[in-house]
Amino acid sequence: MWYEDETYFSEMNFHKEGTPLEKIRIGQSALEIDFWEIEDIEFDGINFNDCPDFCDAYICYATYRGRELTQDEYDAVNDDGDFKYDKLMEYLH
Repeated sequence: MWYEDETYFSEMNFHKEGTPLEKIRIGQSALEIDFWEIEDIEFDGINFNDCPDFCDAYICYATYRGRELTQDEYDAVNDDGDFKYDKLMEYLH
């Protein structure tokens, strides 16, 4: 995903084991997030009138390797629609 100022991009790569690794660059810093290691996910903005899309739902809390996500990491996981939707379905069931 490219923004006009080109300071933010997101690119999906894979580990040797086939698990996804999200690489995020914000300005000059680069973050790497192994999405399979994100745990304790909680959602907010769930509106059952918007079922099954839940377009207003977002991850409001999660941990990564034992610590809470940073704001940049929250932005990255909430921008990944497939990941967010899959985790929302798990959260609701």
